Amino acid sequence: MTAPLPKLKLRKKWRRPEIILICGSVVAVVTLLLIIISLLSREHREANENAARAASNIVRLIDADVLRNAELYDTSLQGMISAWQHPGLMNIPPELRHLVLFDRFTSARFKGDLLLLDQDGYILADSTSVEPRTENVSDRPHFQNHAKDPSPDMKVDGPFKTRWGFKDWCISFSRRMSAPDGTFLGIASGAMRLVYFKQLFLTLDIGPDSNINLFNTNGLLLARHPELDGQDLIGKDLSQSPNFQRILREGSGSFISVSSLDKKQRLYTFSHVGNLPLIVVVGQSVDEVYAIWRRNALLVGLATSVLCLGIFGLAMLLRGHPSLRLMTLDGRAVEA
Repeated sequence: MTAPLPKLKLRKKWRRPEIILICGSVVAVVTLLLIIISLLSREHREANENAARAASNIVRLIDADVLRNAELYDTSLQGMISAWQHPGLMNIPPELRHLVLFDRFTSARFKGDLLLLDQDGYILADSTSVEPRTENVSDRPHFQNHAKDPSPDMKVDGPFKTRWGFKDWCISFSRRMSAPDGTFLGIASGAMRLVYFKQLFLTLDIGPDSNINLFNTNGLLLARHPELDGQDLIGKDLSQSPNFQRILREGSGSFISVSSLDKKQRLYTFSHVGNLPLIVVVGQSVDEVYAIWRRNALLVGLATSVLCLGIFGLAMLLRGHPSLRLMTLDGRAVEA
C-alpha cells in the first residue's frame, strides 16, 4: 500500500526577527500618524483663532464708530434739553432759538429728525424747520417707554420707518425730560437712518460668503450686509433662535453654528456695543475659514498615506530578505 502523504504545512510560524520587524513598522506608522494628526489639529485651531481674531477686529471698529455717533446724538439731546429749560430761551427770535437748540446736530452723519416733544407727544421743537410740525408721536414705543420709566438715561429704540423726509428705516436715541419732582415733561429724540450702518459695513472686507449683522438686545435685526437675496430683513425677530440666545447669554466671543437665515455653517464673532442695547455679529463662512487648512490637510494626508504604505511594503520586502532568513535559521538552530 502507498504510504499516506504528509500533511502540508498551511501556516508558517513567524519567528522573532519577523515579529520585531512588523511590530517596529506598525509603531513607526502609528507614531507618524499621531504626529500628523497633532500638527493638523493645531493648524485647524490656529485657523479658527486667526479668523475669530480678524472678525473681532472688525467688530471693534464697528463698535468704536457706532459709539462715536451715539455720543454725538447724546450730546445733542442733552444740549437741547438744557437749552429748552433755560428761562430766557423763549425771549429770543425763533430763528436764533432754532440755532441754539440744534447747532450740535448739524454734523451728525445720516441724521434723521431731532425732536423735542411735550408730555402728550406733540412737537415743541423740530430740527427740520423753525416752525414745528403739528404732529403727535405719542404712539411711538420710545415715547411710551420714557413716559413709564423715570430713568434719565439715554434709550435706543427701533427699528421704525420715519413719517417725514427720507421715510426709511431708523433707530432713535432719546432722553426723558422731567420736572424737579420727577413729573414727566416730554422727551428729546433723535433719529439715525439705518443706511448709515449699510455704508459702514460696505467699507469692511469680511471675505466671500460672509456677513455683518447688527441686532438690538430684543433680537430684532437692524442691519445686515450683504442682503440675503434682496430680502428686506430689517425688523425680523430672531430672539428665539438658538444662535441669538447663545449670543445674548455669552455677551461676546465666537462659536460655530448653522445660520437660521440661510442654513449655512458659519463662525460667529460677536460683541455688545459699549453700554448700548446693540450687538454686532460677524458671520464668516466656515468653508472660507478652513479652505487653506483643508487643502493642506489633503496634501499632507496623501503624502502620509503613501509614506505609510511604503513603510509596510518595505517591511514585507525585508521579511523575505536572505539576511533575515539567516537570522531565522540561526534562531531555529539555537532552539534545536
